[in-house]
Amino acid sequence: MNPPLLSALSPLHDEARSCFTDQLVSVVHWLGRRHELMYLESWGFSLDSASAKATTLGDRVHPGTGDTLANLERYHGIRLYRLNPQSLPEWKGILQQQWSREMPVIISMDTYTCPWDVGYQRFHSSHTCLAVGWDEGEDAIICCDAFYQKERIAYPVSGMEGEIGPCWIFEVVGEERKDVNAQKITRLAVSHFRQLSSLEAILTFSQEITEPEAFKKELQILESGHTYGSPLMLSLLDVARFRKLMAQLFRYLNQLDYSRHLEAFQSEFEEAARRWAVIRAMFIKAQHLRQPEKQAEKLADRIREAASQEQRLSSDMLEWSCQATERDNR
Repeated sequence: MNPPLLSALSPLHDEARSCFTDQLVSVVHWLGRRHELMYLESWGFSLDSASAKATTLGDRVHPGTGDTLANLERYHGIRLYRLNPQSLPEWKGILQQQWSREMPVIISMDTYTCPWDVGYQRFHSSHTCLAVGWDEGEDAIICCDAFYQKERIAYPVSGMEGEIGPCWIFEVVGEERKDVNAQKITRLAVSHFRQLSSLEAILTFSQEITEPEAFKKELQILESGHTYGSPLMLSLLDVARFRKLMAQLFRYLNQLDYSRHLEAFQSEFEEAARRWAVIRAMFIKAQHLRQPEKQAEKLADRIREAASQEQRLSSDMLEWSCQATERDNR
């Protein structure tokens, strides 16, 4: 049976979000809160040093995000706890306890055993959804899956008979911040980007991708059938997606206190996301070219263009936030 309040929970999907974040945002919205300030540290780029563990360039590229959940709690008053049940009875106990509080639970599952997932009976991967109730007759969990926009769909408990994955529970720990200072948020976003040395990492990435051996290894991974699941493709997808989320953050700030500068920053992040999506597409295209090495130089140029645009954006953001603060303090 579904706890009565959970019947109002609706799946909210956005192409810029991961499956986990889709589930998270759906619950936050159901609780009557906003979520956008948790994206505060989503703008970044990092490139690990070469090592024995990181054998390809793709293994070293990361989107450079900060602590999303800490910012969700700090600004929106909602805390997530990760639990790691060791048995099926313990897992069921967590669900029953949370349902008694009228709260959903984010559960992890294997795509191979999830009937509505594209990986069903095809491949093993991790997926998440919201457990909102129990179908005792079918011995199944009633799920709400925001990523696939599914409501009240049954997931058989037999699918959990293998390794039990982690689950996440929610707690409202404070009021949502209403005194949000757009200038301060903007400075914090720039600070995160610069503390990671993101600009330097992007430029180094543009140089290393032209190295014949590094580029060849990435193409070999793509050609082996891992076009969309290679480490580099996944990281570049995240780089683009997180810039879309930064655009959503500035749209939210603009809703709180309109400014043509905030509107401009939103547009700039949307453009940055498109740039990185093009870079990713160019990598994918390279495997089909007769002379893929020429694509490496074009990629390097595109990556340097992205770096230049984001350098200018960070300077504009910092200049506006400082000037606006000085003006407010007069």
